[in-house]
Amino acid sequence: MLAKGTATVQMLGDLRLLRMQRGLAATVEVAIPPCGFAASVLARDLGLPLERIEAVLVNHQGFRLDHCIRSGDRVAFVPKEHLEKPPHTGPPIPLNANSP
Repeated sequence: MLAKGTATVQMLGDLRLLRMQRGLAATVEVAIPPCGFAASVLARDLGLPLERIEAVLVNHQGFRLDHCIRSGDRVAFVPKEHLEKPPHTGPPIPLNANSP
């Protein structure tokens, strides 16, 4: 039987806040089987809602959630924050409180 390796996983933005609100770490070391598994499986195992994930960074390169995570990978889940926060379309926002 082959031993499992590990991967370092980090949650970013709103996903980080979600984990912290649940009393869980935003960066974790997880066991990875020799054959690896899809990033979507890892996200579900970590309790991350798939519909809130934009992409996964693996070793500083962006991938979809079907990408296979392997032992030794450095993983970061990127949230869909930009879809939840519409751009500002009103008048210019003053840079300080004393501006008109």
